[in-house]
Order: sequence, then C-alpha cells, then structure tokens
Amino acid sequence: MKVPYTAKWVEGHGISYIPRLHVVFVNPKNHREIPVLSLVDSGASDILLNPEFGEALGIDIRSGEPVTYGGVDSTFVGYLHTLIIRVVGDTRLIRVPCAFAPTGGFGALLGQRGFFDHYKVIFEKYK
Repeated sequence: MKVPYTAKWVEGHGISYIPRLHVVFVNPKNHREIPVLSLVDSGASDILLNPEFGEALGIDIRSGEPVTYGGVDSTFVGYLHTLIIRVVGDTRLIRVPCAFAPTGGFGALLGQRGFFDHYKVIFEKYK
C-alpha cells in the first residue's frame, strides 16, 4: 500500500506535505467505529487518538491505564485502551493499544507500537 504525502497548513510554516491515511477506529466492546485521517508518525511511541473521539466510540477515557508521554518540550498523560483499527484499503482488522491523548492538531498519530508492528513503513518524501 502506498500512502501519498498530503498538504496540510501548519501555522508558522505554511503548507507542509505529510504522510496521512484514513483509519477506522473500532471499540471492540460495542462495535462503534469512527474514521479518522491519521498521521503516520515514526516519532510516536504509541498510537494516540484525540480524546474527542472517545465519546463517539462510547469509551470512558479515564478508565484506561494512565501513561505519561513526553513531547518536544512537555509531558502529558494519555489513557490506554485496546481498540481495533482498519486501514482504509486494507481488509485486516488489527487489535492495538491506543492512548487517548493530545495529538497536536491531528485526529490520530500512528506510532511505533500498534501500527509499525503490523505494517512495513518506508518514507520516500523525495519522490
């Protein structure tokens, strides 16, 4: 599967081209699902999902395991849950750990644990 770099306005930088793809997040307990345009982020340790999607999925976010994450100049707490993801265009359903935490203006960050464990990721922005 090839993922195109898509344009996104970044405040202070203008238009930036970044690798994003559509992912459907599913709550395995009630089967509610929500599609989210997600950033493929090799610097993220886990899959992070914006907390605003927790209610749509019927999840009590704070009932998850609290995990502290470190950003460039700060730390923040996310709440870890198990969700199912399906990348649009792929038929596989994958059960993954996913933390509800700030995502820096993106719907979701697809990080090392959970996403990179299941997909071969090669960045070729120069193309």
